[in-house]
Amino acid sequence: MKYTRAKVLKKTYAGYQVFLNNKEVPFFPFLFLDKDNIKNTRINKRDKSLKIEQLKEFKLLNFKDLNLDSFAIVPEKWKAIDIIMIGDFLIHGTAKENIKIEPSAIKSVKYIPHNKIHTLNLCGHYHGNVLEIEIK
Repeated sequence: MKYTRAKVLKKTYAGYQVFLNNKEVPFFPFLFLDKDNIKNTRINKRDKSLKIEQLKEFKLLNFKDLNLDSFAIVPEKWKAIDIIMIGDFLIHGTAKENIKIEPSAIKSVKYIPHNKIHTLNLCGHYHGNVLEIEIK
């Protein structure tokens, strides 16, 4: 099976265990991989497992450890981020601490201050700051 995040998410929600380079991924929706670094993806319907193998194994960054200075986002703004949008996935609250991302999967990062959030039509009454990450 060709790797697509949507297909893997569908299997995850159907009760499949996901393994990345033979290590179990406890909650796949918080893991973001570079699709160009996937060697193969295999599904075993008998034991309900999905195995993803990378071409090169990179250390996955915990999102809280990501250096946002390289994206010109100062630490004060990083602490004030309420919602993280990665693709079509919204993450907020303590769930932000569970995000793991392959650095090469990041296409762009955009900080959206609370005074410009209404241009996204995300929520008419929302007043927090958003970090939008586009992945490959």
